[in-house]
Amino acid sequence: GMTRIGMKLRARALRHGMTSHERMLWAALRKRRMAGFQFYRQRPIHGYIVDFYCPAAGLVIELDGHQHSSRSAMAYDAVRTQVLNASGLCVLRFPNHRIESDIAAVIHEIRKTLSPFLERGMPEGQGDSHPSRPPFQGREEKSHCS
Repeated sequence: GMTRIGMKLRARALRHGMTSHERMLWAALRKRRMAGFQFYRQRPIHGYIVDFYCPAAGLVIELDGHQHSSRSAMAYDAVRTQVLNASGLCVLRFPNHRIESDIAAVIHEIRKTLSPFLERGMPEGQGDSHPSRPPFQGREEKSHCS
C-alpha cells in the first residue's frame, strides 16, 4: 500500500480537488453544521482515504461517482466497507446523483444515523434535535449502520 506520508499528501491533494458533489455535501457538514458533529474530509483511515469522517460517531460517508458502477470498483468498495465495518465504523454511501437531486434526503439520512449519539448528550449537550422521540434502543457505541 501507500506510505503514510504518501497517503497524507494524496489526502491533501484530494481536499484541494474536491468534486462539485463533495463540495455540496461538505457545505452541510463543515464547521459542525451537522448537529454539532465534527467532520473531516479526505481522511486517511485504515489504509483508505475516505471522503468524510466523523470520529465522535464512528461514521464514514462515501460519495460514489460513475466509476464506482464497474464490477471491479464495486468489489473494491465492498471490501473497503468490510474493512471499515470490521474496525467498528459505520459506512454510508451515496451516489453523486442523489447529492444533486435530493441533498435534503441525504442530510436526513446522515442525521438519522447520528441521532443515537445525540441522545447520549453527545456532542457537547446538543441533544435537542428530537426531544420527543423515545430513547434509541439496541445499538451499542460503535456499530454498523447497515
